[in-house]
Amino acid sequence: MFPTGRLNRLFKEGRYSDRFSRSAGIFLSGVLEYLTAEIIELAGSVCEENKKKTIAPKHLNLAVRSDPELNKLMHTITISQGGQLPNI
Repeated sequence: MFPTGRLNRLFKEGRYSDRFSRSAGIFLSGVLEYLTAEIIELAGSVCEENKKKTIAPKHLNLAVRSDPELNKLMHTITISQGGQLPNI
C-alpha cells in the first residue's frame, strides 16, 4: 500500500502544478500499486518457470521486457544486475 498523504505532500513540495486535487495522491497511489502488483506477478511467474523461489533482478527484467505494454512504458529504464534478454 502506498501512502496517499505522503504522495500529496510530495506533490506540494515538487511544485509540479499550481493546483491539484486532494484525490490526486489517492489516484497516484492506486496506479503505483497496480503497476507494482503487475510487475511482481509477472516476475513471480518468470521465477517459477526458472524453478527458483526468490525473485532476482534478472526475473524483474525478463518480466518487464516480455510484456509489450510494460516494455513500452519502461523502455529507458535499466535494472541493475538485470542482465540481458536471451536473443532467441
